[in-house]
Amino acid sequence: MAGQFLVSCVLIMPLSVSFGCLQAVDEARIQEIMKQKQVYEDRSQRKPDPPGQMLAGKRLKQAKLKGANLRSAMLAGTDLRGADLEGADLTGAMLLGANLSDARLVDAILENAMLLGAQLEGAHIDGANFNNSAFLTQDQIDDACGTPAVLPEELKAPKSCEQPTIEPAR
Repeated sequence: MAGQFLVSCVLIMPLSVSFGCLQAVDEARIQEIMKQKQVYEDRSQRKPDPPGQMLAGKRLKQAKLKGANLRSAMLAGTDLRGADLEGADLTGAMLLGANLSDARLVDAILENAMLLGAQLEGAHIDGANFNNSAFLTQDQIDDACGTPAVLPEELKAPKSCEQPTIEPAR
């Protein structure tokens, strides 16, 4: 009887030790799952981005829009000459025929924006992200100043930002 008890103890001891290790592994996995669940719940409770603002045809010349959330905004034909859009989020914005001449687009996000006919003469585009922008042409980029962070593959940064000097009449 004592021999059977000893054999049982010898078998139970490694099983209980390995079960303890497995339990620790299971607890770590449970903690990981709980963290993922919390991240998911945090995301699901966030309010979605508001629908794009309707600003088509508005006159926003020299507007102070630094860091503005203009995601999916309708800005077709909008006058944004000289506007400060530094760090603004224009992801998916419709900028068809918008006038962005001399606008400050430093570090602005223009991913998936539609830029058909948009005017960029003298616009400052240092650090701007034009990833997947539609209808953006090399001529538009060449009219702008600065080095964007991201351009569509077929486009290159503007060559020069120097303004032509006008000599005084004699």
